Amino acid sequence: MNPQPLTTDCWNCEKENPVPNHLKTLVNHSSATALLIAISLTLAVASVVGQDIGKQPREQIGESLGKPVYRDEIRTDKDIPLDGELHRLFTSAAIAEY
Repeated sequence: MNPQPLTTDCWNCEKENPVPNHLKTLVNHSSATALLIAISLTLAVASVVGQDIGKQPREQIGESLGKPVYRDEIRTDKDIPLDGELHRLFTSAAIAEY
């Protein structure tokens, strides 16, 4: 933002308008900037706090070559059989290793 240069017109209008226009603009921009920063910080803190509250520990159902397998990794779509999902989860570490 380039501030407007001070002119004699600005100082002569003090009786009608005690705050020069270029100062009003500066105050409006800095107020808006401060408000945006405050909102951003509030949202950031709220999202971090919300994640900690709703976070539950994952339930480990097994281990494959030292890699833990968790219950929430099982896909539960209608057309995916459970035995195929368990096979995928427990053999993926072996397939990636060898």
